[in-house]
Amino acid sequence: MLEVLEGKDVGRQVQVADAVEVGRGAECGLCLDDSAVSDRHARFTAQGGEATVEDLGSATGTYVNELQVIGRSVIRPGDRIRLGMTVVELVTEAQAVADRTRPKQPPVPALAAGVLEHVPEHELASGYDTRPAPLRVPETDAAFITAEGSSEAGQEERFGALAAWTDSRVKHQTELTAFGLLAVAALAVVLVFFH
Repeated sequence: MLEVLEGKDVGRQVQVADAVEVGRGAECGLCLDDSAVSDRHARFTAQGGEATVEDLGSATGTYVNELQVIGRSVIRPGDRIRLGMTVVELVTEAQAVADRTRPKQPPVPALAAGVLEHVPEHELASGYDTRPAPLRVPETDAAFITAEGSSEAGQEERFGALAAWTDSRVKHQTELTAFGLLAVAALAVVLVFFH
C-alpha cells in the first residue's frame, strides 16, 4: 500500500494490487495535486511479494530514499519515494491500519485576546530609562603595560640589542635558504643531463 506523507494529498492511501500509475492525470490510480508531478509520473507494481517502482519519463524524476530511479527499482516497506514535491511511503497493510486507527493530534487552541498583538512604542518605553546601562567596573590601564616602559625611547633602549640580533639571524637564514634552493636546482640539472 502507498501512503502520501508529504504534499497536498497527505494521508491518502492506495492499494498496490498489480500495477498502479501515479501522476496528475485523472486516469492514474493515485492522482496527485502537485504541479511538479507529470501526468503519468511513475508506475508501482507488486508481484510475488516484491514491489517495484518505475519512472515513466517524468520531467522531475522519481527518487527512492533520495536516490534517483533509473528504469525500475525494487522498494520495500518503509522506503520513501519522492515524486515532484510529494513523498509517498510503501507501507504494509498492518501499518496502514495502525495509521488509520491512531488518534489524530488535537487542533491547536485559539489564542486568547491580547496575546501576540502589537504594542505601541509609547507604551513600551513609558517610565523606563532607554539609555545604555553604565559599566559596573571602572576602567583602568592595561595591567601588562608598565608606566616606565610605555615610552618609545625606553623601549628602543631596552630592546634595541635584541632587535639587531634577531634581524641578523633572519638575514642569515634568508641567505641559507637562497643557497639551499640554488643547490637543489643545480642537482636537478645534473640529474637531468647525466641520467
